[in-house]
Amino acid sequence: MDYVLDFEDLDKSCLPLAGGKNASLGEMIKTGIRVPPGFAVTTESYLLFITETGIKDKIFRILDGFDPKDVKALDDVGSEVQELVNTASVPRGRGAPPEIQNRTRPPRPWRTLDSTSLSARP
Repeated sequence: MDYVLDFEDLDKSCLPLAGGKNASLGEMIKTGIRVPPGFAVTTESYLLFITETGIKDKIFRILDGFDPKDVKALDDVGSEVQELVNTASVPRGRGAPPEIQNRTRPPRPWRTLDSTSLSARP
């Protein structure tokens, strides 16, 4: 399984693998727009993380039945899911895959993009 994909290797065909924002960054690079170097964590590795940490079912319970048109509910649900992800421990014996570890050394400025609408808040 690929845990990460370079922005340069992404395009609109990669939407299911890396999400829309990351696929768009790849498309921008292909048209010559300057984009800072980076990589996308794949949706498959995210699913592996939420499954192995035991938070997948909790996330689905939180999302079950909420009205996405209710901005307050969306904010509350987003905060709950974000808290679960931020406090989940990486399962014992697992760490960041080498391809992620190698891309984050030496320490340098970085930015994460969250492809869920739950985090698109001011």
